[in-house]
Amino acid sequence: MNLSDTIDKSSNISNAEVNSKKVFNTDDNSKKVFNADDNSKKVFKAVHSPKEGSKADNESKRSKADDNSKKVSKADDNLRKMLSEKRVKGDADRRVGSEVFDKITLETLYKLANQGYLHILNGAISTGKEANVFKGLDENNNFVAVKIYRVTTSDFKKMQDYIQGDPRFKVKTSNKRQVVNAWVNKEFRNLKRACEYGVRVPHPIVAKNNILVMEFIGDVYGDPAPLMKDAHISNPHEILDRLVNYIKILYNDAKIVHGDLSSFNILIKDDEPVIIDISQGVVVDHPISEELLNRDINNLVKDFKKLGVQISKDEIKSKIMDL
Repeated sequence: MNLSDTIDKSSNISNAEVNSKKVFNTDDNSKKVFNADDNSKKVFKAVHSPKEGSKADNESKRSKADDNSKKVSKADDNLRKMLSEKRVKGDADRRVGSEVFDKITLETLYKLANQGYLHILNGAISTGKEANVFKGLDENNNFVAVKIYRVTTSDFKKMQDYIQGDPRFKVKTSNKRQVVNAWVNKEFRNLKRACEYGVRVPHPIVAKNNILVMEFIGDVYGDPAPLMKDAHISNPHEILDRLVNYIKILYNDAKIVHGDLSSFNILIKDDEPVIIDISQGVVVDHPISEELLNRDINNLVKDFKKLGVQISKDEIKSKIMDL
């Protein structure tokens, strides 16, 4: 299912397309034309405004400009494929499309496509309270997961509370978009740090504004791995041991607490757990880190009790703390 199946052609995509021609336009001959607004034109200034110089310099610049123009045209083509056939019925679907694909989000997708991070954007893998995750392909046709935070519906207050207690971030603003962008950067950095210490999480690729591109967790055919809550677990004791070890590494080595770990935020791929949704993860020095760690432990006890594994909160905590 393409992204085209998630947005209605006749709907207004919030302020994103105000008139869609402002962002992506096609002339009468069906040639692909990028008709950017003043801000977006700055991004492509180098392509369209070569400076004067020697004949050799000008030839070199013209050649480079041609190459850049081809890249822009290719990216433009790809974004058109993502957005051209919008067929969703119902106000609810239109509202979701409007919330996800505002103007800045569309421009960010365009830039990511132009940089090769994104070639095709397919249907949604999941829809959460604050973000939608889509399956995509990069320029080498590798599957990627594209997480797009909805600025209009994100829990601004919660994000501020988690960010303000984190010494890695100095965001003191009431600007909602800036807070959401910091939240995305926070998730990127948490994923990167977890990867560095060998915790199995999606490998982060790039974060830009309200969009995070990361490793797609699924099979070679593009089918996403199931959440633990939906998966058939044949080895629950092994899965629990692996997760407890990951929490231990996160806490003692990476100095991070996940803060929302449960069967809803764990994927099962090849009988191994993959931890996801680590955006709210806090450093161990955060004022609420202990509270969040206890919540993660409680969730594991409840989730694995349903799978027939009997273990206490104290047992798990003693393993994490090496008591």
